[in-house]
Amino acid sequence: MAPRLMQLAHKIKSDLNSPIIAWVYPPEITPSIIQQPFDLFIYDCVDDIWEFPIYKSNTDARRFLEIGEKILLKRADAIFATTTTLFQYLSLQNPHTYLVHNVADAPFFAQAQNPHLEVPKDLENIPHPRIGFIGAVAEYKLDLSLIREVADRQPQWHWVLVGPITEEDNSRSSLSNIANIHLLGHRPYSQLPAYLKGFDVCVIPYKINKYITSCFPIKFFEYLASGKPTIITPIPALLEYRQLVPLARDASSFIRETKKLLRRDDPKVRQARIALAFENTWEKRMNNMLEIIYERLEEKKAPILGKKSSIGKERATTLKE
Repeated sequence: MAPRLMQLAHKIKSDLNSPIIAWVYPPEITPSIIQQPFDLFIYDCVDDIWEFPIYKSNTDARRFLEIGEKILLKRADAIFATTTTLFQYLSLQNPHTYLVHNVADAPFFAQAQNPHLEVPKDLENIPHPRIGFIGAVAEYKLDLSLIREVADRQPQWHWVLVGPITEEDNSRSSLSNIANIHLLGHRPYSQLPAYLKGFDVCVIPYKINKYITSCFPIKFFEYLASGKPTIITPIPALLEYRQLVPLARDASSFIRETKKLLRRDDPKVRQARIALAFENTWEKRMNNMLEIIYERLEEKKAPILGKKSSIGKERATTLKE
């Protein structure tokens, strides 16, 4: 992968005379590209990846991560952090660190509001009320004990979990034998608005651990764009939105808040949620990031072509790893 990217970078450089940007997410790729003549190195830090199971259980993977991140933190021209927790840590390592949280494709997920959109057949076969989650079903993120307790205490509610199921932990075994928990597995991205439409309440039932403390779930604004009422556990990055989205600190508070939303979802709050989602779109996020990138390029006196004001016409070329 890296050699092919280098060839492409050199070709773009020679053909367009444009600045070449290395946009890095997994730090372990850094040693293989750091000596290349990029005009800018970007570290897009969206997770505390040290807390991923693979790095906690695999000594070699953790060593490569450590080497790559050490280089990247020193050499990155800009670091984008998605949460305050990540920003506070990274800004101590590199002064060019910027807080830019995750957003969503609001127009795409707003399709869930379309009265003509058909709910998938496998979801139609599940009774209401449906408590819905879309995302990876993984023990290191989901509060499985909370889900099991709520399912046990409210057997008339049906949990629907849409997303890939991690087989390396207890996710499947701890949920699959409960009658009102439905593990649908992976579904194509294009179908997700239709699944959201079929939910009665959306949830982000994350356990609060070191990984989640540094996490800003992309699904948050996706849920809000769908118009569906949403409940979250007290995820630090989302606490500022608690006026629109109720918090559930345990099974009892989860049941209490869900009952309220099932009885009535305030139309004014619903519209405020949708509006918030449309204030946090990828276009706005990328415009913000591009402004920072242009500033850093100017500081390094790299050649810039095109106008900064137009995200669609900017000519700086990004290679995303």
